[in-house]
Amino acid sequence: MVWQEIVPNSRIDPPVRPPKEPVGFASARDAFDAGNYPVALDMARGSDPAHYALSMIMGGNIRRGLTLMEALPALTDGAQNVQAYAHWCLGQNTDIAAEFQGQAGCLIDILMITMPGSAKARPFDNATGFNVRHLQLTPDDFGSTVRAFLDAESTDFSPVLSVVIDCFGPYLPDDLFDCGIPVAVWVGDHDYFLPHRYGDLARAHLLVTNSASEHSELSACYDGRVAAFPGHDTYIQPEPTAPKPGAIEYDILFTGRAFAPYMRDKAQHLFRFATLEQEDLRVAIIDGYFPEAAFSEKLRRTRAVPLFWRYGGGLQTRAVDVLRQGAVALSPETGICRDLLGAAAAAYQVIGTGASDGNLLPEEIQVERSSPVQDLFWPSPGREGRFLKFCLFHISLGVTNSTPPDLPSHTPVEQRGYQVNMGIGVYSRIMSLNMRAPKTAEHFNAAGCAGFYGAILSQNNQKLAQLSLKFFREGIQRYPLNAALAFNLARALWVFGVKDEAGAVFGHLIENHKALKFQASVDALLSHRVRVLSDMFNYADYYRLATEALRTPAAITPVLSAVVSAARTYLASADLLNDQPARALDNLEKAVALDGGNFAAHGLTVETFARLGGREEALLRAFFMAVNLYPPLLLRYGGEGISAALVLGREDTAIDVMTKCVLLFARTSSADGQSLEISENTKSTVREHRGFLSGWIRKIADQLLEEGRL
Repeated sequence: MVWQEIVPNSRIDPPVRPPKEPVGFASARDAFDAGNYPVALDMARGSDPAHYALSMIMGGNIRRGLTLMEALPALTDGAQNVQAYAHWCLGQNTDIAAEFQGQAGCLIDILMITMPGSAKARPFDNATGFNVRHLQLTPDDFGSTVRAFLDAESTDFSPVLSVVIDCFGPYLPDDLFDCGIPVAVWVGDHDYFLPHRYGDLARAHLLVTNSASEHSELSACYDGRVAAFPGHDTYIQPEPTAPKPGAIEYDILFTGRAFAPYMRDKAQHLFRFATLEQEDLRVAIIDGYFPEAAFSEKLRRTRAVPLFWRYGGGLQTRAVDVLRQGAVALSPETGICRDLLGAAAAAYQVIGTGASDGNLLPEEIQVERSSPVQDLFWPSPGREGRFLKFCLFHISLGVTNSTPPDLPSHTPVEQRGYQVNMGIGVYSRIMSLNMRAPKTAEHFNAAGCAGFYGAILSQNNQKLAQLSLKFFREGIQRYPLNAALAFNLARALWVFGVKDEAGAVFGHLIENHKALKFQASVDALLSHRVRVLSDMFNYADYYRLATEALRTPAAITPVLSAVVSAARTYLASADLLNDQPARALDNLEKAVALDGGNFAAHGLTVETFARLGGREEALLRAFFMAVNLYPPLLLRYGGEGISAALVLGREDTAIDVMTKCVLLFARTSSADGQSLEISENTKSTVREHRGFLSGWIRKIADQLLEEGRL
C-alpha cells in the first residue's frame, strides 16, 4: 500500500512518513542472488534454513551463520563459496583469497580512494592480509589518473580492487572506471547527492550499501551489482562501558541532527517523543553533536534512544552506538535485520511510525547493559578487513560495468564542511574546470554553485559571489528553460541581497512552468546543507521525487511543481517585506496548491493572516498545516496559533497548543545547552495565557519563566 501524507488542519498531530521499504522478491533465493541479504534473511526465516544461514553470513554475523550451516544436510556450490568467504573473514586462507593474491601467501593490493585527510581511510592500513595504499586528490590534482599514480608507486603494487568511500566526482581519477581495476563504492544518502554522484555510481562495478531499501532504490537506478551489508559501519567505534547502578539520567534521549527542514519526517517523529504528556518521563531531544567521549557517556546514562532513518531494512550507525553503550534502540521501521543482532536483538525494539502516543514506549525498558553486538559489528581493523573481503567476494562472482550514454561531462560540486582556505581552493578549481569549455547547462550550474559555496564560506569574498552570479546568468541566457539553473540563480540573488532581480527570475520560473526542463541525473539544486535555503524549500519531498524522476520520467511533473511552488513562496516573502499581505496571500495559496508539503508557504500564510487580521479560522488551519509538516515551526508560530484559538473561543485547542509548545521548548536544546529558537510573540503569548495550564505542565511553564527562557 502506498503511504499518503494526510495532514490534519484542526489539531497538532504530525503524520510521519514511514521509512522506505524494500521491493519484494519471489523467494529468499531470489533476494539473496540479487544481493539484498536483509530481505533474504527475512524471507528465509522459518522456511529456508540454507538461505537463512547464508544471509546471516552475508549480513555480517559470520559466526552465527557458520553455526547454522553446520546443521544443513548438504551445501550447494554457491553455499560452499559463502562458507569459504566466512572462513576467510575469520582468518583462514581460502580459494577466494588465492584468486586475488599474486603468489600464495602474498598480501592483496588494494587502492583506497577517499577525501584528503579522511579518518575513515586510516583503519584500512591495519587490515590483515592486505596492502592498502591511499589516493587522496587535492584540488591541484583534479583530473589526474590512476595510471599516473601507479607509475609513481613501486612496481610491486598491482591493485585488484579500488574502493571509494565518501568521495565523489573531482576527487576520483579521470580513468578510474576505465583502467581495468574493479571499483567498489560504499554508498550512503545517494538520494541527497544524486546529480553529483550519478556518473560515478553508474560506472562502478559494485555498490555496497547498508539497508535493504537502499539496495532496492540503487538497483532501480543503476545497472551494476548492488549488495546490502547492514553489519558494516564506517564511523569511530566507542568502547562499551557499563554504567554504575542508578546512573540513568534520561528515559528518552536523542542527540544529533534532530530538527533539519530537509529531514522533516525525522523532526515529526522526534516531536512526538518531545511532547509525550507523561510527567515522570525524562526526555531530552538535543539538536547537535557531542564529542565522542561525551556522547558515549550520555548514552550510558540513557534508557532508550528513538531512531529515524528514511531507508528501512538496515541498521543505522546510531543504533550501533546505542546498543554498544547498553541502551535500547527504538526503531521506526519493520526491523528485518534484528536477527543479525543475536542476543542484542531484544534491545532493538520496533515501534513503527503509526503507533499511538501510548505505544511509543515499551512498557518496560530494561535490558542488560552493554548489549553484545561485536559478533555483527566488528572492531577495527577486523571491520575493514571484512569489508574488503566482502567486496572481493562479490568481484569473484563476476561483475561488469559500463558507461551510460548520458554520462555527465561536467565536474560536479558538493557543499562540504571545508576550512576556509581549503574550501576556496576546491570551489575555485571546480569553477575553473567547468568554465574551461562549457558545453552544457550543467557546466554553468556547477560553476555557479561552486562560486556560491565559496562566497558563503568566506563571507567577505565578493569576487566569488559575483562569479557565481555571472556563471548562473550566462547559463540562463543559453538555457532559459533549465529549472535548476533558474532556481539556483534566483536563490543566489536572494541570499546575496539582489532581491529585485531574484523576483524577476522567480517570475520567469512561474511564467514558464509548463515548459521547464529537468534531468534528475545532472540537474543539481543548491545544497540543503545551507540552512537559509532549506528553511524555504521542501527538500525532503524534492529528493524523493527527483529520485523517482530518474526512473520514471512522468515523475518530473511534481518536481517542477515543487520548484515553482518555492518560487511563489519567495515572492510572497518579498510581498510581506513590502507590506503587501493581500498579494502575498495570492502567491501562497498558489504555492500550497502546487506543493501541499511546502511547510514554508504554510508558515508564511500564518504570518499573512496575522497581518490581515480577522481571519482567525483560516490562520488556525494554516498554523496546523505548518506545524504538522515541520513541528519546530510551533516555536515560531505558536503565539499566532494560541491567540487565534482563543479568539474563536476554542480554549481546549489553545491549551493543547500551549502544552505542546511548553513541552517542546522545555525538552529540547542545542548541544551547548542553549534553548532552541523561539519567537518573542510565542513567548509573550504563553506567558500571558499560561493560567490556562494546570498541574505539572503549568509547573514547567513557570520554571521556564523563572529561568528567563520564556
